Amino acid sequence: MFCENCGTAVRDGSEFCTSCGKKMAVTGVAGQRTGAESVAALGAYKVVSFQASISNTGSGQDVAATLQRTIDQEANSGWVFVQIQELTTFVSGNSGCFGLGATPGTTTSMAVLIFKRT
Repeated sequence: MFCENCGTAVRDGSEFCTSCGKKMAVTGVAGQRTGAESVAALGAYKVVSFQASISNTGSGQDVAATLQRTIDQEANSGWVFVQIQELTTFVSGNSGCFGLGATPGTTTSMAVLIFKRT
């Protein structure tokens, strides 16, 4: 779930935000939702995936410019940038047929931008 005051991701069931200290409003049903479901249920936050592709001659400045354009686009629609967060998840492998063609599990990560409605 996310803090309604500052937008920081907070562990489900936490009583206070670890960033700003605001008391969290946890209800029975909302407290059992995942972070993404909590964001959608609140309607005050928006999560946008972010991946900047640059050429082999590109730089960090190119990534920063792409990030700024994305933030500006959302701002024009009434959303205020809160934070960027990296999400990592495990992707299960495949056991194949009697072990033949098996593939191992992997981890994947992605960046998400979190916005708050103005």
